[in-house]
Amino acid sequence: NITQKLLLARAVIGNPKLLILETKIENLDVIEKKQIVDFLVDKEKPWTLVAATTDEYFLNAVEMVASMNAGSIEEVAPYKDLENKLEGRR
Repeated sequence: NITQKLLLARAVIGNPKLLILETKIENLDVIEKKQIVDFLVDKEKPWTLVAATTDEYFLNAVEMVASMNAGSIEEVAPYKDLENKLEGRR
């Protein structure tokens, strides 16, 4: 957990324009996870966020989700529009 948080802190410290994350945020404490996700998706932040996740809180917090299958993007839409389609893949 501490390693994950340090890596995230290191990634955002310079206010990058593009932030790409592939992290197991699901493993964090629920309160910490919500704080981190809310921070990462804050519209006031200077970055565009691209994250690979299956965490439902994270998916609901972002504007758009890209559904992928076999390495190709199938659909891009808000999570609420894709939720039923994606349930069978988890």
